[in-house]
Amino acid sequence: MMVILLFGVLPALGAAVFVPPDDTRVLFRRDLLPIDTDTMRVLSKHLTALSRAPAGDDPAQARATAQLLAVATRLDPANRPARDLGRRLADGAPVPAVAPAVRQRALAETWHIVGWLLHEAAGAEGALLGNLLLDALHLVDPRHPSAERHDAAGEAARWDGVVAGVDRFRKGEVPAETPPAAAPDPMPAPDLMPAPSPPDEAPPVAAPPIPLRQATVHTPIYTYSRDYEQHLGVVPVVMTVQDDGEVSGLEMEFVPEFDSPVLEGMRLAVGASLQRTWPTLPRGKRVIFSTNQERYASRNGTALSGPMALLLHSAMTGKKLRPDLHFLGEVDVQGALVAPKRGWDLLRGLRRGPGGTLLVPAAFQPELEALLVLEEPEFFVKYEVLVVSSLAAALTLGSVDDSPAGQAEASALFETVRTAASKTPVGQLAVNKIFRARLDAIRTKAPHHLSANMLLLQGSSSRPTKLKSGILARDIRNTLDSIAWIERAEIRSLDPGKLEASWTTARRQLDTLRKFTERADAPLLDQAEAVVNTLRNMARSKRLDTKGKSEVHQRQIYDSHLALKDGLRRLRIRLAPLTGDPLPEGPAAEMPPPSDEPSDGEDARKE
Repeated sequence: MMVILLFGVLPALGAAVFVPPDDTRVLFRRDLLPIDTDTMRVLSKHLTALSRAPAGDDPAQARATAQLLAVATRLDPANRPARDLGRRLADGAPVPAVAPAVRQRALAETWHIVGWLLHEAAGAEGALLGNLLLDALHLVDPRHPSAERHDAAGEAARWDGVVAGVDRFRKGEVPAETPPAAAPDPMPAPDLMPAPSPPDEAPPVAAPPIPLRQATVHTPIYTYSRDYEQHLGVVPVVMTVQDDGEVSGLEMEFVPEFDSPVLEGMRLAVGASLQRTWPTLPRGKRVIFSTNQERYASRNGTALSGPMALLLHSAMTGKKLRPDLHFLGEVDVQGALVAPKRGWDLLRGLRRGPGGTLLVPAAFQPELEALLVLEEPEFFVKYEVLVVSSLAAALTLGSVDDSPAGQAEASALFETVRTAASKTPVGQLAVNKIFRARLDAIRTKAPHHLSANMLLLQGSSSRPTKLKSGILARDIRNTLDSIAWIERAEIRSLDPGKLEASWTTARRQLDTLRKFTERADAPLLDQAEAVVNTLRNMARSKRLDTKGKSEVHQRQIYDSHLALKDGLRRLRIRLAPLTGDPLPEGPAAEMPPPSDEPSDGEDARKE
């Protein structure tokens, strides 16, 4: 029986009919979800598998399938199997059956994620996604204990305009029309004019030309060198547009090529951003994005979607970008400009960068304000940081000849700020009355001038001195990542010298963060230090066991290694609500050896 299910197909829906969801409506804010893109992709895959279960004659089950597919395609816009499945169901075609083992695993992992989303720490958007999933899961798996948490009263509002009501899923169900009321004695029918001929079909909207064929913008990303070493830095992203009659639409490619699920997601997001302005896109064009001969690392996620969209907007409008322009932002699946998901990590690359003009979304301001906490006001002199609310605003501020009123004057004044800062420390200038008056003049002419605002804040009594919990948690997470390779290492192969070096680096990073930590967050840092200290214990036992044969020392090494793995897992669970990372599950993931890159806290050291 299992073989039949595994290799067979499910018939199309019987007495129930499948009504596909409306993919154009917003169901939830993907950028605000408390799970990372890898978890979104895995969850999308599980929901697709669950959608392949037979609905039989039950319209409610058919509607649950539509709900699962609606969430799946929004979590992972690159999930083609989900879209193909929706089309097959809508056409009444049979669909491949899912193996029982695959279904059970999908249910187990999906319920686990729902449990986290419904936790108070997951926030409002997490709770929304959790309830959307419950709307379908309580029918798909009604015996699960969490099915009782289904909020039936709010279901209609959650799915309004996205998935139709259950009556629409009944086969042959047509709303009854009210018969017309009996009319009084009719007047004689007048002679009717002949019906006008139907108008000719409207001509297709012409695709806009692409007047600019090459453009460059700088952004911080992780890349792989030719020696396959991963590093973070500011990279010039070069866009080149070529005519190619062999492609049907607007094809986007990367040089060097890379294979990652995020690639299709970025293409869809960039396409959505373009279609907000140009519903009909050019055809027969190949757009090549080059990342300085270094391969894009998948750990960036969709970080390049913002620079890609800005470059294409520049090409479509013919507006040339400033040569010193840097951009840190992403576009979501609706094509809107949002804060970068790994922005705090990527910001470290900019802090080491050469400077210039930097455009950021408004939602990224808290991360930039944290640089004042880390005693780096110089960043806001090295970069002229401007806040933008949309790609159109980014194009206006970032182009050579299209500055809005006041921006050119503000930038000219800012150059005098840079000149003064080259002779006097920024901390001293920030409290100088004449200098502050100049900053205030810049802010008046350009309210979006974040550098002026941050430098004024630096010299005021309101300057922040402690990191917010979320940013502290991300710095602690980065420190843990630098030692996590030891989790999967063979104990016998661990070198005491490398263990001590890793311990020294990690403790230095945590010690640097201590002065920037709120008292309420100190226990979090204490827990991180306790985990890191297991490396020192392991290194000591390794050195004492010179021949590798002492049972006592071998036991100590084993216990320390076990304590490290357990401590990392517990701390990641505690950090997850603050960082937005998924909850750890199962054995530790494979981690690369530590790199020589300092953490954010170490960058802040003023020794």
